[in-house]
Amino acid sequence: RRVHGGERARFSNPRPPMFLALFIAPSAFSVVPPMPAFIWDGTEGILQSNTEVIDSFSTSSVVDFVKYSMGSESEVPEPFKSYVMRTQLPEVLFVFVQPELHTSQVSTHGAAFKRNSDGGSFSNLKTFIDTLPSLTIPYVYQIADESLLDELKHVENVHFVDAEDAPAFLHGRQSLFRNSKTDVVVVKFGTLEPNQSVQQKLRRDDSLMEQIIRKAQAHSSKYLAIYTANSPTLTTHQATTFAKSQMLLSLKSTTQYTASNSTNNSLYMTPGILSGLLISFLLIFISACGITGLMALHTPDSFEREGGYLAGK
Repeated sequence: RRVHGGERARFSNPRPPMFLALFIAPSAFSVVPPMPAFIWDGTEGILQSNTEVIDSFSTSSVVDFVKYSMGSESEVPEPFKSYVMRTQLPEVLFVFVQPELHTSQVSTHGAAFKRNSDGGSFSNLKTFIDTLPSLTIPYVYQIADESLLDELKHVENVHFVDAEDAPAFLHGRQSLFRNSKTDVVVVKFGTLEPNQSVQQKLRRDDSLMEQIIRKAQAHSSKYLAIYTANSPTLTTHQATTFAKSQMLLSLKSTTQYTASNSTNNSLYMTPGILSGLLISFLLIFISACGITGLMALHTPDSFEREGGYLAGK
């Protein structure tokens, strides 16, 4: 179109920029790396041996399992109903807690989830979960306000001890193995020391854990053990993403898509993959909006000199 007397060419005003979502989306859909939980039972309360669970768990559900296992609660926690049934109370319930341990680190330093692995830095842990009824939970998240250690403080008959001091602690408290009630011993592993590699630390912690378990076995005491970590709390956005992934994984389990009866033991959807898909769809939507905006721009077909048709009249 032509421009008349002194008017300037006008371009269609684009909508407010949406590319700001590029900076918001990663924080909105990011997920704290999951931590693992290994549970092995000397009381034979776990229904299947060496079972890998693909459902996502929270640390609160792990604490509820501790309370159920020691008799404080009569109902099996909902996430564990398909896997455990209390037959008798253990004399001692050990909870081994790393200050920080991600599932990816277990795969890197021990490949503890692979049945043909010797366990690497988790060789003793691998032996226990292979020889006793056990659950392997790769996806545990903390969504409560309190950390795992803080939640465990509310459990009855609980004792907190550093891993280095645990053998001497148990030697001086041998009554824990025969007092006819379940005592919870929370063993806290130390942080990474200077000039110490992660692999060296994990090997040392694995050795300490084995010494502690042997103490219970030496007294022919029934015990239950949990090996997990104290993970940072999820943000609100991360908790929302966790809930979505939990629904997705629960759907897989209801369709018999579990590692216990699957031939390839593969997990086809994880919180990380789900986050990546959501962000990809968002980027495609933003790109489509940008291309549509560019196509909506209309420029004049030609320009006349100042004043248009009436300039020489």
